[in-house]
Amino acid sequence: MFKPKFSITPRINKALDEIERVRGFLDAVKLKDEWITDMQKNALITGLVEKNILKKVGEKKGTHYILAQKVIEKIRDIEGHG
Repeated sequence: MFKPKFSITPRINKALDEIERVRGFLDAVKLKDEWITDMQKNALITGLVEKNILKKVGEKKGTHYILAQKVIEKIRDIEGHG
């Protein structure tokens, strides 16, 4: 059986708890940054689809239709449906 040559005092335990709280906070901040980046990309693509690209989607041979299809595929990739 392992017998450590140290003991965890209340002071050490308190310091470890504080480190863990700070680590959790930093992980949450990083995660929020990732969410913001994803939301910005999604908003840009969705805005393009809604405002500009789908106006001529009925023209199956036109560049607007091809571009619209690419944007829709990108949205599906971002949302995890691709």
